[in-house]
Amino acid sequence: MMFDGAEPFPSSLGAIPGGPPAPTAETVDGWFGAVIGYLYREHVPPVGPARPLATRRE
Repeated sequence: MMFDGAEPFPSSLGAIPGGPPAPTAETVDGWFGAVIGYLYREHVPPVGPARPLATRRE
């Protein structure tokens, strides 16, 4: 996990009547993977075919 051993921040998630449940380690891992996937798809340019290495002329 990303921050193993770190103390969690205090939160009222899961304690507010009718509010969202507190996130679990699995949901946080899923969110992190989704963000990384989005950033990769949207901001990493596609790689084209490999070009041959230049040869040295003597």
